[in-house]
Amino acid sequence: MKTKFKSQRKGAVLATVTVVSVMMVVIIMSATQLVSHTNSKTNEVYRDKQAYYVAASCIRAFVAQTTGFSHDAGNTDEEITEQIRQLQQLATQDEVEVKITSDSHGGSKVGDSQPRWNNAKCTLKVEALTSDINAPLKVISTATYLGRTKTVVAYLNVATLRNHKFTPKALEIIGTDGGIDTKFENLQVYGATGATSMESHDMNTVYKFNHNENKLYGETDINGSMGVQNNNRFYSNPYFFEGVDDTMGCVLNVSRSMVFVANTPTFEPRFGKQLDNMELNPNLSGSDYNFLNVRQALIFCSNNAKIGTNDENSVDVHAGLLYFGNKDNIGSALETACARKNQTDTTVDVNEYWENIRAGFNFGDGNGNIIHGHVFTHGRDAANIEEATGDTMFNGDMVIANAKVEVTGDVYVDGDLYMWGSDAQLTTKTVHMKNGRHVYNCKRQYDANGNVITPSTSDIVTTLKGVGEIKWDDWSVPRGKRPQFPLLSETPYYYFPEHLLCQDGVSTIKGKYEAMYKPGTDELNVDTANPYHADSDHVPQITDDRFRNKNSDGTYKKVYGDPSGEGPVFRPDYVVTESCYINVLGEDSRGDASGAYIVIDVDEAQDDIVVVLKNGGYTRNNNVILVNNSTDPEVPGEAKFVYFVSDSGVGTTYNEYATSGEISTYDHSTFIDKPKFSFTGATNIVMDLKTYFNSNVYTDVNNGDPSKTRAKCSGEPLNPTPDPANTTPNGIQLRSNNIFFLFTEGSELFCDEANTILQASVYMPRATYRTSNKGRNIKISPDFVTNDMESVAIIGNLVCNHYEVEKGNRNAIVYLGFSPCSMLSVIKGHGDEHATTSYELDHYAAS
Repeated sequence: MKTKFKSQRKGAVLATVTVVSVMMVVIIMSATQLVSHTNSKTNEVYRDKQAYYVAASCIRAFVAQTTGFSHDAGNTDEEITEQIRQLQQLATQDEVEVKITSDSHGGSKVGDSQPRWNNAKCTLKVEALTSDINAPLKVISTATYLGRTKTVVAYLNVATLRNHKFTPKALEIIGTDGGIDTKFENLQVYGATGATSMESHDMNTVYKFNHNENKLYGETDINGSMGVQNNNRFYSNPYFFEGVDDTMGCVLNVSRSMVFVANTPTFEPRFGKQLDNMELNPNLSGSDYNFLNVRQALIFCSNNAKIGTNDENSVDVHAGLLYFGNKDNIGSALETACARKNQTDTTVDVNEYWENIRAGFNFGDGNGNIIHGHVFTHGRDAANIEEATGDTMFNGDMVIANAKVEVTGDVYVDGDLYMWGSDAQLTTKTVHMKNGRHVYNCKRQYDANGNVITPSTSDIVTTLKGVGEIKWDDWSVPRGKRPQFPLLSETPYYYFPEHLLCQDGVSTIKGKYEAMYKPGTDELNVDTANPYHADSDHVPQITDDRFRNKNSDGTYKKVYGDPSGEGPVFRPDYVVTESCYINVLGEDSRGDASGAYIVIDVDEAQDDIVVVLKNGGYTRNNNVILVNNSTDPEVPGEAKFVYFVSDSGVGTTYNEYATSGEISTYDHSTFIDKPKFSFTGATNIVMDLKTYFNSNVYTDVNNGDPSKTRAKCSGEPLNPTPDPANTTPNGIQLRSNNIFFLFTEGSELFCDEANTILQASVYMPRATYRTSNKGRNIKISPDFVTNDMESVAIIGNLVCNHYEVEKGNRNAIVYLGFSPCSMLSVIKGHGDEHATTSYELDHYAAS
């Protein structure tokens, strides 16, 4: 890029400045102004001016070249980050001499044609002003002209740089028992869902989405196997917003095998994918949506499953082996191959695997399934066959065992196609085969070792009932590329809640948390004799007298919102301004039998606040905890947070990630074993105060005297998506979460049979989230149109080891991202940095 500065002085020369470093090359095309020599009597003044113009032009050109990248200007994250890194790298080097060339002379030295330029020299030096990784920079341009020296300085800032903005899934299950003791029931997840542990892939864990109606929106990624039945539904990404979240979803990736057990599971995308566009490579951005991708066997025992809505909203199917039919015709060899952990696994309990798959329900007969999309099988090339398991059973074959199936697109087979039985029919336009592969009118059979037996040539056919045409065209189309399995290369969690509580250099609350325990013990430092008015030497309970918000006459010291009660208002019983603990909430002895109304006031505290949920603690009826926090969760140094943490004591942690890039560990035996906290009773709410005021989540209104109303919100809908169009005129677009729950290994958070809602990021990757919760019916996007969305349990995200549902309610998780400035931004390591702009000029100065 060329940036020319027009000279206002007669005889000025336009030139190009090139900065050359052994570590980096920055090409600067600019106008360096040298004033024509006159017969001035003040020769020193003349030389000073020439030196100043050289220094100023060089630094101005340098700043123009090395700053100004941004998303608004159309630059990518990678381009912005590279420009930042180049500057930071230069700050570690010595000064660089500037080579002055002329753009009007083909880049040759100006001194070759205008000797007076040989009298000008300039150096550039970049210095970091602090030791921080993203420190402000000082650029020093020093020019000399005939013995006179001038220096010009530029100060650069990179205020918008973010450390690794880790984006979690709305629900992430990390475990080897399927994440749950029984089955997922009436689960609704608005945002991505994942079973992300590599161990669950290696153990071939079965995830059972088998009971009632589970609804999964966006992308679902499962490491292991998956069983699905009933009216389970897969939908598009409701958070799609071009330029912010470009994933359109309606995607399911399963790293092992998947069985549609019975009834009518469906894929219902809202983003169109035309059936006739074969250029849509599923591994490329913009085409990576609307597909079902199973690495090993995809088995349809279901009746009337519907994959895709119509040919305009098609969903493609990819599998290592594709089977349609009843369970009895699968065959023991294939059943065993699906169940085992790897090809050499001889100890697998095949019956247990298939019992887990069906989860108490009967298999269907595999009839009436329809795929609005194309079908692709994969596996004949060695790279696909041997990947991870080395199992050649999943070799790209397709089997239709006496069942009827319809594919409105084409079928692309990488292996052989078997179709047999009097009722067998494949209704499709064209079947595409690889050269050397065959279509057989017989069963797929196996030898005693479970290897596929090649059928007799007499079983080869060239036509099939319902198929328009069979082509041996050695097919290869972009749309038929096998989608990647993202979780097989997923970045692991490097830090766990134990580290976020106790690890130097990782935890930002270590001092606060550890000070809440008696030194050398795992006992909370509480005043058992005076639990509600502890002295300053003890940790206060959340309902301690020091937090009471009522005067002796019963009036409130502080009212949040509209005191008249005409608008949103909240009159808390307690205003909490320091770290504390919760044992029992809603106690009669405190006058809280009808519920405790609490504000945790971060604005007043001007600091993070830690709330320890005491081991064995619980809540009773109608407890509302609202967080007053106006700090911007996106601004480093300003953002403040509230952490609700398990009562885990002070343990020993290690930081292997910092020293070797490995997963960090801790000594589990040094933490309290299996702490538990329960939200019980009729209503429990933990929410941001501003969110509450702009919602319809809960009211406690005095109709006779509105000025005595204790709790009232606006009744408007909430929008957690990045698309402002989802916000009604009176609604609110939610900010990133600044409320967190941290539960250590073996702990349990129980949301009992109550109307409990948590607006929070819940991080408990080795702990249990147990629920019989009814959630809250509220107006919230993306499902809100005219009626409340049912049973919202979490506005945020949940990462857990076990997700246990005791009763089948519509437990909904509505995704809301968390602050990139919080501790949780580094739980998967520092990773790549994310920036919206590169370094920007703050100001110039002369010296």
